[in-house]
Amino acid sequence: MPAVQDSVLGLQAWLRSQVSGFSLDALADMSPLNDLAYEADSTAAIVVGGGVPKNYVLQTMLVTPGAYDYAVQLTMDPPQTGGLSGATLDEARSWGKLERDARSVSVYADATITLPLVVAAARDRVDGD
Repeated sequence: MPAVQDSVLGLQAWLRSQVSGFSLDALADMSPLNDLAYEADSTAAIVVGGGVPKNYVLQTMLVTPGAYDYAVQLTMDPPQTGGLSGATLDEARSWGKLERDARSVSVYADATITLPLVVAAARDRVDGD
């Protein structure tokens, strides 16, 4: 989980580690994720929201020979503020996180509405309806 140390869950994990042998390696999932991206023939990212998880997923492609072929961003954060959460997929493309000809779309709406619609559409395609 990216930036777990910047959360109440991270604080609770740290407190637990003070009185037990519990340990949490915040970098442990980076190698498996990067390996998947490195070995993939085709890649896609679905980003819900923004912040650290968004950057974590997109920056994976900075250590691979390629970049994402497809990307969908569901966000409420406008790009005008210049923050990470509102950064456009074209900005990610400029960093080499998306292929120059990658198909991508940003949907500016509440993810509690858009994510269920995306999942329903994907299920319809898989089910052949």
